[in-house]
Amino acid sequence: MGFEVLLLVRIYSGWGYVGDRLKSKSIEYEETGWYDGNVEAKTEAELKRDKFLYQSDVQPAVDRLKLVTLGAAGLFV
Repeated sequence: MGFEVLLLVRIYSGWGYVGDRLKSKSIEYEETGWYDGNVEAKTEAELKRDKFLYQSDVQPAVDRLKLVTLGAAGLFV
């Protein structure tokens, strides 16, 4: 049961990272080539698209994972 809780926490943190990237007003390039560390502002269209993606895909997954992880942790304890 402990392994499952750790796995759920890892998945939850991964979705949190995706959500943070979508909610950010800038794009940070990481380990992708010669432009590592480059930061660019998102356009208005990108901000709207990312907000929609966050609200429709990421937020529901994060909310469900939070409930499942808390429930599994409660059962583990």
